[in-house]
Amino acid sequence: MLRVAALHPWQILLGEESDIRPGAVQRAAVRRYTAISEQGPAWQPGVLMREQRMWPEHASAMNAMAEEHFVRLGGPLESTDNVHRALLIIEAESARRVRARLGRDPWTAAGILRIADILAWTILLGDLVG
Repeated sequence: MLRVAALHPWQILLGEESDIRPGAVQRAAVRRYTAISEQGPAWQPGVLMREQRMWPEHASAMNAMAEEHFVRLGGPLESTDNVHRALLIIEAESARRVRARLGRDPWTAAGILRIADILAWTILLGDLVG
């Protein structure tokens, strides 16, 4: 006689080797995004980035996001049109979360920067390790 062990529906769908258990909270998959910010209406033309109003607060917020591995890479882009822009490589569950989190940066909240674009990014060459 063949004996079959009783399986829960989640074991049937996902296989016996699965880590997922009934009632476990599942997190959305983390993706990589690019975010481009550019100077907002409160940016002071002719004033260097690190001399803009609220620089220490902005730098502190960016450092915290990097320490939490939300921002993986970031920095200003070279300008060809005298508009300050920055590029961030971000790991998050959604573009909406990226926008919400960057919106809490003091420079974004104060209009010194504005979020110009957020795009999902697929890495085909290399990797961000760590």
